Amino acid sequence: HIHDTTTNDGSVVNMAGARYVRFLNCTIHGFRDQQAGTSSAYAVNSRENRDVLIENCDISEVYFVLPMWGWDMTLRGSKVHGAHEDAVRIINAINILVEDCEIYDVGEGDDLHNDGIQWFSSDSGAAEQKVPCDNVVIRRVNIHDIEDQDMLGNFAPFGRHTNFVFENLLLE
Repeated sequence: HIHDTTTNDGSVVNMAGARYVRFLNCTIHGFRDQQAGTSSAYAVNSRENRDVLIENCDISEVYFVLPMWGWDMTLRGSKVHGAHEDAVRIINAINILVEDCEIYDVGEGDDLHNDGIQWFSSDSGAAEQKVPCDNVVIRRVNIHDIEDQDMLGNFAPFGRHTNFVFENLLLE
């Protein structure tokens, strides 16, 4: 159980640049003060990672819950909730699997776009990371109680996002 701690970048867990990471049966909670409009930056900062498995976890109460920014990343059988802005962000990512998850309680009633799952490309980071999203599978996911879009894809300055599969989604 990891709760209400912050790293130098404001995340609960900072594993940026890590290889072969496993979070199994974990609870990761940041803090979110709706009155003050403050929160931890990320539950898990996973920028520029490779070979990551997050399975059977409960992740919540931060600004952005989980950025999946890297290669060969899986989010399986987990609950992702309590985001101020976006729950799952798939950024410059290749070989991503999100399955058997519940994503809910996203947004604060503000002017931001608040999404369950969002994918896009960013021009920050290492040169080899500047790629559109490719080979992304999202299946058997229940997305509900999202302030704006359940899913949103946009911004691909390095080419088109390709090879997306959406299967058996429940969008409420």
